[in-house]
Amino acid sequence: MPEVKLKLANENPPKDSAVLYASDAPNYFWHLESLKDAKFFWEAYIAVNQNRILPTLFESNEHILFVGVEQGIFVINIDKGEIINRITDTTYVQSIELITKKFVLVTSEDELLGFNLNGEFLWRTNFPDVIEDVKEKEDEQIEITDVSGGVYRLNVVTGKSVVK
Repeated sequence: MPEVKLKLANENPPKDSAVLYASDAPNYFWHLESLKDAKFFWEAYIAVNQNRILPTLFESNEHILFVGVEQGIFVINIDKGEIINRITDTTYVQSIELITKKFVLVTSEDELLGFNLNGEFLWRTNFPDVIEDVKEKEDEQIEITDVSGGVYRLNVVTGKSVVK
């Protein structure tokens, strides 16, 4: 299985490099590099507006890598270095985690995005305020609390609201 490394690039990417845009006003580039058997395999650069918040990396299985940074979520097939999915219009990505052992949940400032383990986008739900906490509940449900004290419950399969 390829190993993935991430570091802040000291300069702009080479001219023919793959660049993933996670900002509409990029000032910095993160260098994502994959090594297989300790040798270079593939690379990509992630264009961002600021460099103080590290990108979030999450492997949902041996072959799929989720990268969350600024306003972008990129799903990459590690074995091929191919983009499976990209969403570049979200608010700042806060976390990426496995939910109910079957789904990947991406939390950004005021929205949640659901994916299956293979990186297929399933749903997106916005909230009125910044998300403070997400807890896994029974029956494939999650409970979300925002900074205003609002509490919401969603089905992780559909992203639809559930009555408590």
